[in-house]
Amino acid sequence: MNSQPEAAYQCDVSDRVYRSMSQRVRVILSQGYSALLDRVFDLPDRRRHAERLARDLGLPFNGYWLHAPMDVRLAIS
Repeated sequence: MNSQPEAAYQCDVSDRVYRSMSQRVRVILSQGYSALLDRVFDLPDRRRHAERLARDLGLPFNGYWLHAPMDVRLAIS
């Protein structure tokens, strides 16, 4: 069941969320801490950007992209 209003999933809102998360993660990583990005990352550009955040700071990156067929995702919701 979705607990967010429909407006929370509009592209501009989603872009702001990813941008805010990226800014926070950059600060966290630059201070020597590890970070876990727990988001959908459904678009290839967003996955590449997540990797670039670490690489730009000379840090290793481990991305785990989970995939499931649509029928499995629908059965869970």
